[in-house]
Amino acid sequence: MTATGRIVRWSVLVIAIAMGAIRLVGLHGIWPAVRIAEGSMAPNLLGEHFQLTCRDCRMVVRYDAHAPPRDGRVVCWNCGADNDHRIDQRVQAGQRVLIDRRAFDWRTPNRWDVVAFPMPDHPSRWAVKRILGLPGERIQFRQGNVIANGRIVRKSLAQLRRMALLVHDNDRQPPRELGMPPRWRTEFPDSEWHADGSRLLFRPQEGGRQPLDWTFYQHWPGYAGVVTRAEPSPILDNDGYNQQLSRRLNVVTDIMLACRIRIGDGHGRLAFEITDLTDRYRIELCFRHRQLVWFRNFDERSRVTLPRFAFARRVLVELAWCDGQLLFAIDGHTLIRDVWEDDDSDRSHRQEREDVSNADSRDPISRIAIGAEGTKITVDRLRVLRDVHYLPPSYVEPHWMLGPDEVFVVGDNVPLSRDSRHWKRPGVPVQQLWGRVLAVKQLQK
Repeated sequence: MTATGRIVRWSVLVIAIAMGAIRLVGLHGIWPAVRIAEGSMAPNLLGEHFQLTCRDCRMVVRYDAHAPPRDGRVVCWNCGADNDHRIDQRVQAGQRVLIDRRAFDWRTPNRWDVVAFPMPDHPSRWAVKRILGLPGERIQFRQGNVIANGRIVRKSLAQLRRMALLVHDNDRQPPRELGMPPRWRTEFPDSEWHADGSRLLFRPQEGGRQPLDWTFYQHWPGYAGVVTRAEPSPILDNDGYNQQLSRRLNVVTDIMLACRIRIGDGHGRLAFEITDLTDRYRIELCFRHRQLVWFRNFDERSRVTLPRFAFARRVLVELAWCDGQLLFAIDGHTLIRDVWEDDDSDRSHRQEREDVSNADSRDPISRIAIGAEGTKITVDRLRVLRDVHYLPPSYVEPHWMLGPDEVFVVGDNVPLSRDSRHWKRPGVPVQQLWGRVLAVKQLQK
């Protein structure tokens, strides 16, 4: 037997032993597998649901099997198309999750952990929720964000990635023959940006536009109601999973852009812009000078040297305004993390601006744009996402005090979830946590 054959043989043996050990551990209850039944953690963890493929953009739409739309109308959250709910379709089983029963034997629970525990009002039933508040904290929500002891709680880029909800995937577009307007639009008729299927191409011509040529994202409603499908809309906290739920929708300004870029000759500039309410943030990649320059409201904030990996053939770019901070990363490396000071004067100023901005919710409050100049650019895998928008149980904004051994838990499907916001005793004792969700897999039907 050759050396390669021996390596393959031993690799197969090791994998088989590992799989057997995992199975044995699961059978003994250390990593038990349980099934999600309801939709309080959707769309990150799915309970029993229906699913269909959108007739226009071909996006898979999953929605609650316990509350299907009464009128038989399923709206695609990605493109806004109406689809027909078939009453004879088979219910898709909920996902299975693995629970690490020993996770908190060696460490205390962390914020954003997904945990399993018995329901306080139904101890015979178990629930899966996400930890938002830690022992001894005072928890409240403000403009969709989590506030702990009076200060906003901020996610890292990795945490935002795990929790962010997709609101538009440019790879899933309605057919051209439907005559729908593009989601990424240009500002001028002579723009050098062009669409090539789901890709955006910037091809500068000799003596073309100077300096930066912009293409910007325009959001569509994506929910049932008396709205025009392609009407410009703010990004709202609607969720395609909750097709039957009727409620007031909220503007979400914590948003994220993710895309892949390919640059031409390494000259010129590529820029990204994002706004929250009235503040505008611009990041410019100056390839000729190998610099990253970023601005807030047109005031330069800092310059850093562009790392070598920024010039790779096809890199992932992520830009987010979330939790009162600006995040920018290339290929998973966070290059900018700028935090707003969370003091009383700043909160008052921003609340005044939000009240003005929300006075006419027809205007698309959050702007995402991509600009280029002087070099060929190809942009693909364009996705727009939003953060989870946390809501109090009613129009009042209460706060919750946690005991020294309690955590505050909320489901990711905030409008649907019954959790710490609703229970008489909001805190869940740490000793009652059954374990941490270790892994997730979709059940094979």
